[in-house]
Amino acid sequence: MIKRITFYLAKLNAGGAQGVMINLANEFSKQGYEIDLVVGSAKGEMASRVNKGVRIINYGFRKNMASKSILPFVWYLLSRKPDVVVTTLRSTNIAVTIAWTLAHLVKRKSSVLILRESCAITDHNYKSSLSKRMLFLTSRFWYGFADMVVHPSNASKNSYLTYSGTKTIKKKVIPNPVVNKELYQMSNECPHHQWYKDRNIKVILGAGRLTYQKNFELLIRSFYRVACVDPSIRLIIIGEGPDREKLTLQCAKLGILNKVFMPGFQENPYSFMKASSLFVLSSRHEGLPNVLIQAMACGTPVIATDCPGGSCEIITDGKSGRLVPIDDEIIMADAIKEMLTCPTSREILLESSSRYNQNQVAGQYSNLFQELIHERNGKG
Repeated sequence: MIKRITFYLAKLNAGGAQGVMINLANEFSKQGYEIDLVVGSAKGEMASRVNKGVRIINYGFRKNMASKSILPFVWYLLSRKPDVVVTTLRSTNIAVTIAWTLAHLVKRKSSVLILRESCAITDHNYKSSLSKRMLFLTSRFWYGFADMVVHPSNASKNSYLTYSGTKTIKKKVIPNPVVNKELYQMSNECPHHQWYKDRNIKVILGAGRLTYQKNFELLIRSFYRVACVDPSIRLIIIGEGPDREKLTLQCAKLGILNKVFMPGFQENPYSFMKASSLFVLSSRHEGLPNVLIQAMACGTPVIATDCPGGSCEIITDGKSGRLVPIDDEIIMADAIKEMLTCPTSREILLESSSRYNQNQVAGQYSNLFQELIHERNGKG
């Protein structure tokens, strides 16, 4: 019988993987399980989203160094004896697996270990730096010790298999639990920006970290093309990141600074989603884009690049949204015009996002926990 479930995160900063783990921790806490959320640092934008029923164990690291957590987590595993451990993000996955393996050597009857590998792997993120490549190669070895590696999409699972070349790692696809009651409640609030008060203005929304991966340059170029013929549209990009200055300069060169607003991280992105006329995902690669699902759950029409990742598993092109090629601003601009003129029905959007319901996805994780514990006991 499962009593204690442990989730491990390096820190509580803004991010899709962090949101998934917090949602799972909150959901299992509601269901009566004893939940520990072990974190390298409890500081970050997502800290306020952790429910009071979740016990936070904070190591208080100042820097995000996964290796620091190995020995403290060995002690945690031996003293707290959780039934299940779930972790995410590659460097953290490796560190937790090393700690779990060491604890297993001391006490043979150890926790079930589940690693979550969130992103689809591409040539760019595989070869972009030696450190990232070495991290991936290291994961090929350590992931083999885990009871299961969970991917949020078939694209994520297949890309890991392609680049790793190993079939010995146990893998399973479980989607992200990103649609919940809190999303619906928060989406009904009014975003604090004047554009949403003017019925003659149509707001296009983008959301995510301001990084190369999210490719907001494409969204800005596409928006510019549409804005040249439709003066009623505006663009809001919520999120923070290293590309802010670059994106601001791009807007200035195109002469659209007065039509683009980047307010940074928002505690309530869902109010922006529901109030916007259109949501656009412009990424170069994803694992399973949470913001795309959440925008659909808010009833907002969507466009997404058909990038490596789960976009095509969320959207049925021409039915529940539009899929466009990566880095083709002309096709994206045409899709924006089309979707603003003839938006997807709210009923289709809500139906398409329903499979990512937090309670439903937690049920899939719960079934996996039971299966792996049964398998472990059978071997024992």
